[in-house]
Parts: sequence; C-alpha cells; structure tokens
Amino acid sequence: MVHRGADEIEDMICEIIKNNPRTTTTGIVNRLKTDYGVKLGTEPVLKFINRLIQFGGVRADKSGSGAIVYYFQKEA
Repeated sequence: MVHRGADEIEDMICEIIKNNPRTTTTGIVNRLKTDYGVKLGTEPVLKFINRLIQFGGVRADKSGSGAIVYYFQKEA
C-alpha cells in the first residue's frame, strides 16, 4: 500500500471535483478508490472537503435528496 500525504490527497479530491462538479462525498470516496487506489471513508474525505471549502474555492450545497453536492468554483 502506498502512503499518500495530505496535500497529495487534497490535490486528488480537487481533481475529482473539477472533473465531476456535481458529485457527492460518496462519489468522491469511490473515485479516490477506483482512480487512485486510495481507500478513505467519508469522514476523512469530508474533513478535506471542509478545508477546501474554507481555503480552496469549493462551495457546498444540499440537494433535494439531502446529499451534499460539491461545486468547484471557477476563478473570475
């Protein structure tokens, strides 16, 4: 198993959000596993996403089904 640093995982999550702008946390977890071989649960992924929301240009909204949908904000 390859150990990845927090910055590398955050970059992967950003890439997933950019390529799938309306994805759920579960979708991100699944993409991390299938695309990068990284196994993380929803809790650590949410921590990364919350940090990205604060500092990295990501916005979150709840959908009608109650799932959180993430958008990568485009720079002006």
